[in-house]
Amino acid sequence: MNDLRLIPRLAELARRPACTAAALVAVWPGPAAAQSPEQELADRYAPVVALKELEGDCGSRLVKGEPWRPTTVETVLGNPEVALRGPGAGSPVVATGPTAADLRGKGDGFFLDFPGDPLRPGCTYEEDGRRFADGEPSVAYAHVAIEDGKLALEYWFYYYFNDFNNKHESDWEGIQLVFEAATADEALLQEPSAVGYAQHEGGEWADWGDDKLERVGDHPVVYPAAGSHASYFSDRLWLGRAPSEGIGCDDATGPSRQVQLSAVVVPTEPAPDEGALGWLVYEGLWGQRESGPNSGPTGPNTKDRWARPVSWQEELRGGSVSVPVVQTFGSTASLAFCSGVGAAASLYVSYLSRPFVTVLLLVGALALVLALVFRTTWRPTRPEPIRGGRAGGQILLAAARIYARQPLRLLALGSIVLWLGAAATGLEWIIGEGVGGVQLDISLNLPATILGSVAIALFLRNLDSGRRLGCVRAYRLVLRRFWSLAGAAAIALLVQLAIALTIVGIPVAVYRLVRRLFVANEAVLHRRSARASQGASVELVRGNWWRTALLVGVLYLIAVSLGPAVGIALLFETGLPPLAIDAVGSLVYTLVFPYVAVAGALLYFDLVERRRAAGPPNRVVPPPSQP
Repeated sequence: MNDLRLIPRLAELARRPACTAAALVAVWPGPAAAQSPEQELADRYAPVVALKELEGDCGSRLVKGEPWRPTTVETVLGNPEVALRGPGAGSPVVATGPTAADLRGKGDGFFLDFPGDPLRPGCTYEEDGRRFADGEPSVAYAHVAIEDGKLALEYWFYYYFNDFNNKHESDWEGIQLVFEAATADEALLQEPSAVGYAQHEGGEWADWGDDKLERVGDHPVVYPAAGSHASYFSDRLWLGRAPSEGIGCDDATGPSRQVQLSAVVVPTEPAPDEGALGWLVYEGLWGQRESGPNSGPTGPNTKDRWARPVSWQEELRGGSVSVPVVQTFGSTASLAFCSGVGAAASLYVSYLSRPFVTVLLLVGALALVLALVFRTTWRPTRPEPIRGGRAGGQILLAAARIYARQPLRLLALGSIVLWLGAAATGLEWIIGEGVGGVQLDISLNLPATILGSVAIALFLRNLDSGRRLGCVRAYRLVLRRFWSLAGAAAIALLVQLAIALTIVGIPVAVYRLVRRLFVANEAVLHRRSARASQGASVELVRGNWWRTALLVGVLYLIAVSLGPAVGIALLFETGLPPLAIDAVGSLVYTLVFPYVAVAGALLYFDLVERRRAAGPPNRVVPPPSQP
């Protein structure tokens, strides 16, 4: 080692005096010492972590990836910005910049306190974690334990912060290898028999020769989930349905960067004079004390696998459940589950940090829902005439009665979402698996929704006039207006998308989009041009923007939530794989879609009647072409 490179490192160590003596021995060149069998074993199998690449700037809502890496406890011990707090009123500060020796003998009631608030992390922990770990190596703490005549080589990873559904300072995760040996010397003469990867309260095991275990030479590759650091065997989005798996979804997808960890062997219990290892017997929290799962974790010595690793591994799962790479159409249950758990966790964290504001917002939202339910008119529910004025509640109930009267014909008309959705899923599967494993996001949901909705509106208009329109005939009429329909939809969507991309223009884009929700109906039912359809839709919604937005919002929630709700129930109550559950959710979406399309058509006809009753529009709209 070049001695000049030691100067900045020694200067840093000088600011952490309790660690200086032990650290000097580690970095100062000297006579080569005989390596212990435990260290040789730990070095041979030291893991490689594949950390999810960090994308986006800190503070950006689009930021993804893993900002922390497994590093030494010296990032926080001896750090003057960290405090050790003790039990009692106000959690008094016991030591500032606590050393490993300060932690020895401390138990319940004590906790480390980092700069920042874990419930409102912002960029604090990402920036501090990077700053404190600067110059520190990427390490795994190796611990050798014997149980029932078997040797377990445990690797413990220390991360500065856990940013998952729960948020807390510090995080301890890791893996272990099991040998059919009673000593490290014996283990050096054989291969491991099995490995165990820790994941939340449980984990997953594999044989050493298992195909799912990726290795670089003898070094097992670990895919830590971004934020939670649960250890997985491959880069997928993993589904957790129980406490042993974690409730929610762990994202270990790529791209990732591989980091080879250095093994630091630690004893089960340090000798009284080993001050630098006093943290090994610390039983307090490694982060700020908070409510529930947001408190800092306890250290490795408090975990079951520290002293009973073989028993721990016997309770692990043989596999983990991943979210299907290729998604079915509609709102899939697996992704809805991931988003739902994440949203619920965020709400809980928000409640812990801002209880008054959170409760106030929830009460306000409930009051709004109740106001909408009781202010609208629900009766009488008149399915005929179809083209007529109705209140919001009447539209919802009348749509159900119309669907019940014409279920097969409406299902046939709405089945386009099934055929186009299945076609897109099949193409994604074939192309994604067939071209170097590249996955493409192919979605025909929007075109299918537009075509199906217009065909059902056309069918209802003819039914109201006493003319029955077959499914094939309905789509022929729709496709005759294809270019006007496509142009109208493209103008309405692309212009608003361009406005939304400015970020500050999102409210404007939403406002304008609601006013253009019926351009497709105008292009087909009234045979307007793509441009004329824009103005006609705007005139229809004029004066009814809030009513239109709220009712369309309700219909959207019905369309995207019922399938996932059924799927999530199956997820917990059955052993069906996620892909099968997502397929069930897509079928439910297919059954629900005609109802939503009928209700949307009734809203359109209601607005037409209201505009007709209000008299000529304020600005000139070209009259519809004659069929």
